[in-house]
Amino acid sequence: MSGRWAYLGLILVALWICLKPDSVSGACPPGNYGVECGYTCHCNLSRCDEVTGCIGNTCNRPWFGPRCRTENVAMFKTAYLNSYSTGILTNSSQLAVDGNNKTDMSNQCIPTDRDNFTWWKVDFGRNVFVHKLAIFYRADYCDYVHYGVNCKSICAQRHCKGDQFCDFKFGNCKDGCLLGWKGRNCNESCDPDHYGYGCSKQCSKRHCDETVGISSCDATGSCDRGCIPGWTGTDCLEKCSYGQYGQGCRKLCANRMCQDSSGSSCHHVTGKCIGGCSPGYQTVDCTELCNVGLYGRDCALDCNKRQCKNRTASCNHVDGSCGGECQDDYIGIDCTGCDGKYGPGCSSSCSVRHCRVAGAPCDHVTGSCDGPCDAGWQGETCTDKCDTGKYGEECAKACAARHCSNRDVCPLEDGECVGGCISGFQGLDCLQDISSKRDSTKDTDYIIAALAVAAGLFCILFITVTCILLWYVRRHRTKSASCKQNTTSTNNGPSNQVIDTTDVEYDVVDEQNGDRSSPRSQHENTTHHAIHVNSSTSRDGIESHPRGYDSGSGYVNADQSNEYLDLLDLPQNQYEKITGVDKHE
Repeated sequence: MSGRWAYLGLILVALWICLKPDSVSGACPPGNYGVECGYTCHCNLSRCDEVTGCIGNTCNRPWFGPRCRTENVAMFKTAYLNSYSTGILTNSSQLAVDGNNKTDMSNQCIPTDRDNFTWWKVDFGRNVFVHKLAIFYRADYCDYVHYGVNCKSICAQRHCKGDQFCDFKFGNCKDGCLLGWKGRNCNESCDPDHYGYGCSKQCSKRHCDETVGISSCDATGSCDRGCIPGWTGTDCLEKCSYGQYGQGCRKLCANRMCQDSSGSSCHHVTGKCIGGCSPGYQTVDCTELCNVGLYGRDCALDCNKRQCKNRTASCNHVDGSCGGECQDDYIGIDCTGCDGKYGPGCSSSCSVRHCRVAGAPCDHVTGSCDGPCDAGWQGETCTDKCDTGKYGEECAKACAARHCSNRDVCPLEDGECVGGCISGFQGLDCLQDISSKRDSTKDTDYIIAALAVAAGLFCILFITVTCILLWYVRRHRTKSASCKQNTTSTNNGPSNQVIDTTDVEYDVVDEQNGDRSSPRSQHENTTHHAIHVNSSTSRDGIESHPRGYDSGSGYVNADQSNEYLDLLDLPQNQYEKITGVDKHE
């Protein structure tokens, strides 16, 4: 009885399998698996087994797990954050739900600001049962007072400008370092020759006052004893401002007593007056009065040389004024002038001098022109005529050197030859030699003529040589053409003609001039009985062997040198056969 029931059960199971095509028998549609194909594969269909589901860790996001059966319900959902670190984009809150769980700082996590309270949230978009909550924090992050490898470096030991955020990796100072420090985290001090922010300035380029000793160079580059003239600033790298110069830039350009109108601008170091000082002042910047006993321009005049009536009178540093009357005939505010005169007692007149420059100065003592004299005059005052036999500027020319027809007269100004010049000379003082110019012109003409003749002879010679060459070439071509014509005429007869040469007569022809030599004519009896004339190979065979070569082929003159067959001596019928021309024509 039990056997019957067992048999009936097997039949029912078989019927159920046949009637359920979508069961686990292997008939699940693609992407489904399990009992009654009620589960969905969350992986590539090629990796979906209809019984067990996904094979391997090849899940479609946001699914994960050994069989891709667990869903990350927060992935790619909208997220929010109330505080962002400086420089971080405000949409970076999505980095927490992008499915990337790396824990370093390479743009994978959300750097928040340093607030006491910070929140982050995500909207699932639907009601879900949360089975597990997993938050991945940064694993490489140090606290706010440390940075570097294993967070061993202390942020407070950096030398950054201001209260800067301490980068947890390298401790970077974003806004730079304090004076005297450099490096990414401002932990390197400047070397002895550098200072300033980032150690960018060089100590040796400062303009410190080092007359006593070399100045030290701290982080600010301060000079121990200040700056040299013309420079200012803590490190003496700034020029004096416009209109200032000198030590500490305390002098004003406008206060100088310059002769020119340099005004308020000047050299920032010396304040030098380019055109010199006004009368009564000295030094480079013209700010000091003349020394006692001196006055005038460049303080060059001596107060003791004045002719003041009161010998104890004061001496103004500018004009040397006596403050009273002058002695004798001296005039002027400093009693040194003679009013158009010079010399002892102002006895000589300045107007009788012969100075070359109009309005030349007239020294009240010497009367010097302070320059050259007119032609024909000499001396310091230009009042002395040239010595006898001299004339011209500075009396440098000799009257005897002229070529005048009458040398008795020699004006001291220009040495003019009143009676004219002798032959071959010209000019006011007859010093210009024109005969040499004529000879030079003749020589030039001779040279040009000689060159012209040489050029003509060369042309004639060139034309002659050219004509001779042309004549020679044409004559050579004519002879060549004649030889070719004779050869062609000989070859015009019928080919393969056999000629009996038993009793043929030959004439010896001179190879050089082609003349027939009758005395050398002889009756030749060849060893061959026949020769072939006008054959297709006979001419080539003849030309391919030198004269006197015995080829054994039976050619005419094959074994004789400088001798040719005289066709004119052949019998009439043989001549016509060979040449095709009537011998008596």
